[in-house]
Amino acid sequence: MSSIIAKLQRPAHYRLDELDDIGGCRIIVDTIERVNEIVKDIEQSRVLTVDGPQVKKDYIASPELSGYRGVHIIVRLEHEGKVHRVEIQVRTKLQHLWATSLEAEARHHNPLLKTGIPLEQYEDDDAQRAEFFMLVSDYLCIREKTRLREDSRLDVERDENSIRELLGGIGLASDIRDELRLFSEENILTLSDSKDSDEVASQGFVLLDFDFGAQTLKKEYFERDDLMAAVDAYDNEEKEFVTEDNSRPWGRDVVLIAADREQDIPKAFPNYFGGDDEFIQIVCELLKS
Repeated sequence: MSSIIAKLQRPAHYRLDELDDIGGCRIIVDTIERVNEIVKDIEQSRVLTVDGPQVKKDYIASPELSGYRGVHIIVRLEHEGKVHRVEIQVRTKLQHLWATSLEAEARHHNPLLKTGIPLEQYEDDDAQRAEFFMLVSDYLCIREKTRLREDSRLDVERDENSIRELLGGIGLASDIRDELRLFSEENILTLSDSKDSDEVASQGFVLLDFDFGAQTLKKEYFERDDLMAAVDAYDNEEKEFVTEDNSRPWGRDVVLIAADREQDIPKAFPNYFGGDDEFIQIVCELLKS
């Protein structure tokens, strides 16, 4: 809610029905080639209507300053006489692990880390965190053979050793690695209500309440026909910890999910389930630790 309100208050004066990322979905695949295939399928779909080139944002061809990569496409869906805009995000598993790890770091320290503002606009520690993730993104670009950020310091030397050297100059690099390790599954206590989670999750909704500070993940399940009860519970959780100025504690997040299988949820939200282990391993290899 705080993010939606912030967009409505921008100088562009967005209207609520003009926001195109309230509804969305994400497709995570193994390779860049598969990303390209799916994007082409979406653009040629007879069911999904893409308004034009202005609604496709290719952050793989041109990564954001933060290092974020992925392809976003806004499509229109008509249902019961109404037109809904939906954002489809397509990215590789490595791009997804990077993004969810940065999201976790931003939740714990500074939400601006996700926005990709210039380094000089951060306080010292946050500038180091932002640069850390930029460099790891550069490394993943090299692994996936995609274009680097325009302001990357690796325009000439596209190799792992150059990244190791630059990461070695970041004083907080080891601290960031250790913070990311807190997301390992063994350190997160999962709390659940008393319902049969496997059965309910396959038929309905799951409300996740993640508290970084307490390292707890609460799960509440709702039947498929209890949608409004699930939405009310989601609203109540948000109201509980969102302040009067529409901000929220950096260490807590709530999300309402529909999924066919509960075991698929951690794949989409690894930063809540301690599923960033693969990304942490990449970081450890780069830091040789």
